[in-house]
Amino acid sequence: GGKLAETGIRALVLWGQHDDAAPTCDATTFKSILGAHLTVLDGHSHLFVVEAAEEVAHLIMDFWRKPDM
Repeated sequence: GGKLAETGIRALVLWGQHDDAAPTCDATTFKSILGAHLTVLDGHSHLFVVEAAEEVAHLIMDFWRKPDM
């Protein structure tokens, strides 16, 4: 992991499975650098926040509520 991972600060990376602007392989790089938890949203694009707003909100809330994620 990178410097963020060394701080103990938790990070969440959300990624659209069909993101044409940034391929999913980039998500794994972010995960590694940040020492983050990664969730790839199946069937969604770069605009996953708009396409799956409720799901994204739940993922973020779950991340903050569950310190073991």
